Amino acid sequence: MNTLFKYILIFLIVANAAQSVPIIAQVKNQVDILLDSSQRFLSKDPQKSQQYLQLIQQQLTVDDSVLQIKVFNNYGVSYYFKGAFDSSVYFYRQALDL
Repeated sequence: MNTLFKYILIFLIVANAAQSVPIIAQVKNQVDILLDSSQRFLSKDPQKSQQYLQLIQQQLTVDDSVLQIKVFNNYGVSYYFKGAFDSSVYFYRQALDL
């Protein structure tokens, strides 16, 4: 009986882990789409680009430093196109610090 309980417990743990993988993949896919959208608006509409970057930061649940570098870099570019050079330099430095 004890062995059966162990097998059921292992099955439930594995089944739960398998279900969480597609959710992580969905979030990553959404973040990739938002990042692409942000990059498309960098020079045309920097404010809209920043809105997409804010959505990305809201969805970040894990410490993904590569993604965070891309976000900070895009913030820097968007502020550059807005003419806010001090803010642009600030975000470039944030990206470099990671």
